[in-house]
Amino acid sequence: MITKLYLKNFRQHRELTLDLHPGFTALRGQNEAGKSTVLEATMFALFGIRACRNNDICSWGEQEKSVKVELWLMLNGEELHISRSKLAAEINYAGQTVTGQTECTKFIESQLQLQPGLGPKLMIAGQQDIQGVLTQKGGQAATELIEGLADLEVIDRIINGLQAKYPTGSTKIVESRVETAGSMVIGRKDKINQLSLAATTLPTEEDIGREETAVGELRQQYVNLGEELAVAKQERDEANATNDKRAKVIRRLHAAEDNLKALEASRTALGNDAPPAPEGELDTEVLEAGIRQFKAKQKHFVLYTEFMEEKATAVEALYAGSRAELKAEINDLIEKLDTAKADVAAIPQRIETLLAKKVSASVCGFCDKDVSQFPEVAEKNAGLDKQIGVQRAELAHRKGEVATLSDQLIDLRTKLNKVSLVDWYDRNPNSFTIDATVCPEIVNWKGEPPADLKGEILEMENQLAAVNRWKVADAQYSKQQGNLDRQIAEAKHLLHEEQEAVAALPPCLDTAKLSAAVDKLHDDQLATAKALETAKERVATMKDQAKEHNQKLAEARQSLLDAELQLAESKEELEEITFNNNLIKKLRTVRPEIANKIWSNVLGAVSHYFSTMRGTKSVVSKLEDVFLVDGSPVTSYSGSTQDVLGLALRVALIRTFLPTCNFMLLDEPFAACDDGRQTAALGFLASAGFEQLLVITHEDISETVADNLLTL
Repeated sequence: MITKLYLKNFRQHRELTLDLHPGFTALRGQNEAGKSTVLEATMFALFGIRACRNNDICSWGEQEKSVKVELWLMLNGEELHISRSKLAAEINYAGQTVTGQTECTKFIESQLQLQPGLGPKLMIAGQQDIQGVLTQKGGQAATELIEGLADLEVIDRIINGLQAKYPTGSTKIVESRVETAGSMVIGRKDKINQLSLAATTLPTEEDIGREETAVGELRQQYVNLGEELAVAKQERDEANATNDKRAKVIRRLHAAEDNLKALEASRTALGNDAPPAPEGELDTEVLEAGIRQFKAKQKHFVLYTEFMEEKATAVEALYAGSRAELKAEINDLIEKLDTAKADVAAIPQRIETLLAKKVSASVCGFCDKDVSQFPEVAEKNAGLDKQIGVQRAELAHRKGEVATLSDQLIDLRTKLNKVSLVDWYDRNPNSFTIDATVCPEIVNWKGEPPADLKGEILEMENQLAAVNRWKVADAQYSKQQGNLDRQIAEAKHLLHEEQEAVAALPPCLDTAKLSAAVDKLHDDQLATAKALETAKERVATMKDQAKEHNQKLAEARQSLLDAELQLAESKEELEEITFNNNLIKKLRTVRPEIANKIWSNVLGAVSHYFSTMRGTKSVVSKLEDVFLVDGSPVTSYSGSTQDVLGLALRVALIRTFLPTCNFMLLDEPFAACDDGRQTAALGFLASAGFEQLLVITHEDISETVADNLLTL
């Protein structure tokens, strides 16, 4: 039962809330007040947008996402709150939630025990749709609807499932496989018999056992020969080692003899003549002291030579006075030159001043007379001209004096900056004399010029080198002589030891005889190995023959088992296909019987309901896809009669197939009926057992029968 309905922006209802109650509720309102929209919104909440006339359900000017319908429904003792928009859907019940458009629709259909898509067709009848599927497709739609409600298609699904999962259809192929497998079983039994006869020509287990015994004896013989060969090789190797040791000791003796002879020859070649000493001084310390003394004197000579070379290019005594006096005179000249230059700079200013004092205007500004004719002016100008002449003469004199002083200053500075030999005296005052009364100073060598000792130094260095070489050669001679004497003594001692070792050696052994014994044992072992391999090959061949025969026999037996298994499986498959084909045949036979039984029950209820509303006892039947009323096609009756029959069929289907559905929605179901038939139909609906019935109507009769009245 629907207890409450809320619409927001659903078609013309921008916001509407309806509280619904049990019993017969009549919904009235003006045209286009949205009465049919209420039923459409109910179907939208329950089954989604597919239950609506079209997708354009949003109120004009509003956003699509603002559409919302909420419905409160009591079903099976629980309250369901359904909320659905164009974008989402949600159902809340008993602390649980279902979300999603498809999921919510499937949940409602499962609660009402509805096949998908059948809810809107049964539970609501819109305007001009009260006849429902009665006349659609010539009545075929009703047949499809009822068989869908009865789920007779489950038989087709069972048949399809059987055909998909289990073998069905023609048995000819399987029968052919049964015949082929039977032939294979017979052929493979014959092959096993042939193999059993061939086994009599193969080696027996006793034959193989005798050959394996021979193999064991040869293997033991091979092992014994190997042990004897190992002993013989050891004796031969020990004899070879003894002879090798003897030869090695003798080789060491010969080497010791050869070494002693070589050392004695070297000692004889060295002789007793030591290297001769050089002539002259042999004391290296004396020679080194003399060289140092001569080199010191030679440094004095080098100093004298370098000084004389520079003195030859030096200029001395350019100024008759000391360097300090020359510097004092230069400073005095600089002061005089600065004074003269200052006068030269000041005199032109004094001349300009005197020239400014002269009267230069020729006409008086007051009397317009020639000013130059005034005696006092002429006298003043003459005096000034004389002073100007004196200053100009003084300027010329001073310029000449500046030029002279400048030349003298340059000359004195040149003399002061000339290269002087005074540094030689400063570095070696004991070797030079100096006359500092003139500038540049006069520096001379003190005493006699030193002699050049380069030749004497070279002679003494050569003597020292010769003495050093002689000492090295003499030391090497003494060392070589001592080493040879020591090596000869050691060589004689080693020779004596090697002679004693040779004397203690055992006699030489005959290894040729031992090697011949080893070769014979080796040849015997190879022959035994060859015989052993031949015997092993015979045993392997015999075993391979037996193994191959046993393998063929096992394969033949396995092949027989496979053929027998294939024969059994083919027979089982043939039996299964035959059984499945019979089962499908029976299922296809039972469907019409079930359909006829369902139609009998439904049409009985329809006849009762239709008679009640029509007011006349009537029998409703069905011939193929055509409904009949009292033997005549329903299409031969008036529209109101067809409406009443459609309503009777709808109620019968709901009561038969939807026992849990306790409400129905109708939109102006009796618009084509007269008052009498409308009253009878309303009375029938009121007593039809629905907990809730919502009817949209314009007639006053509905209000008199209704339990509740809602007006939009």
